[in-house]
Amino acid sequence: TARGLARAPVSGTTTSRRPFPMSSAIVREVVKATVEIPLTGLGLLLYYSGLAPYVIWLRRHSVRVLMFHALEDAESDFIRGLSINTRPAQFSAHLDFLQKHYQIVSIRAFGNEPLPDRAVAITFDDGLRSVYEHDLPLLKARGLVASCYLNTDVIGNRSLIWLNELTWFLH
Repeated sequence: TARGLARAPVSGTTTSRRPFPMSSAIVREVVKATVEIPLTGLGLLLYYSGLAPYVIWLRRHSVRVLMFHALEDAESDFIRGLSINTRPAQFSAHLDFLQKHYQIVSIRAFGNEPLPDRAVAITFDDGLRSVYEHDLPLLKARGLVASCYLNTDVIGNRSLIWLNELTWFLH
């Protein structure tokens, strides 16, 4: 190697060695311990210390888009372990917080009109039944809007989204 640069592999050869041979589960736990837990702690500290409104005000010109997937009281076999479920009571608390601190707008407003300060859009991915059963009544009761994106591969048949099917199979 010249000047400490690594030599490129010879054509036709492959290298399967990684500098740190870790499984994806270990990587996930490391990321969770080093990023997610401290950020969650910081968020809780800001919220319970009463500083959240000031942080929100500082970022008032930034638009937010929140994405949810499933809204079930208990995770079903189809979503267990995917970390995509929000309990309806928790979602209701999210809506209360959003209504207090943000302006909830339709995703259609993006690019069509000036958005208000503290704009946030609520979206649901995959169009799971629990969104219709639990989310819609909560939104209607508050007069709020959200967008739901459907996975068209599973409309009109009894098949599952491949990831949910795999999760069900593994459990």
